[in-house]
Amino acid sequence: MAHSPLVLPQEVAHHLRVLRLKTGDVFTLFDGQGHEFETRLTVEIKTLSASAPIYVDLAAPTEVNRERKGRITLIQGLATADKMDWVIEKAVELGVHRVIPVTAQRSVLRLDARRAEKKHQHWQRIIQSASEQCGRNVLMQIDSVCTLELALASRLKETHASLLWVAHPEGARPMIECLDSAKKPIQAINIAIGPEGGWSSQELALFLQNPDTQTLSLGNRILRTETAGLAAVSMLGAYLGW
Repeated sequence: MAHSPLVLPQEVAHHLRVLRLKTGDVFTLFDGQGHEFETRLTVEIKTLSASAPIYVDLAAPTEVNRERKGRITLIQGLATADKMDWVIEKAVELGVHRVIPVTAQRSVLRLDARRAEKKHQHWQRIIQSASEQCGRNVLMQIDSVCTLELALASRLKETHASLLWVAHPEGARPMIECLDSAKKPIQAINIAIGPEGGWSSQELALFLQNPDTQTLSLGNRILRTETAGLAAVSMLGAYLGW
């Protein structure tokens, strides 16, 4: 059963023009909350001006689950802009539930409130675009940039996960040992990745005030900040079957 005709947002309409879809062509829309809609184009795009609205008919929503079995939160020390963009895009593809960007002591990138808000909006657009590309129909959460103290004091409480692993070149345990020692069943994990210069000794001490924190080794080589989190997420998914 079709719903009332829907006017597509301009960015979606632009994609249809690029794809050169024709009247009657069917494609899929999603609402970012796990629902997909089989959609039929009801107008001939090439006859419309670039600013003209495009109407489509929506079928009833279908629930399609492409999320991981458990929730992974990535606490990412703020890195230079292109590296953060890369991490966020790939985190979407790898099924990360939430990213918390943290201003660390060794972060090269520094943002005032206005620039931080612009970055947050920019990252949200990256999340939407990456979701469209990879077929993920639930939008990954992205927090506003915050301090490590705020992330640990309040925001992590919202994840309902006690496990907090801090990646460090001198990490005490490889991931498989951290998993073996964790209380089962494991439903959610927080992984903290430092910026280009890594976490400072003061930040590590702050992490370790939480009794459930473990320092995590990702191998014998030092990984770049834009590599470490994605490697950890991939390893975790493989070990747990997530």
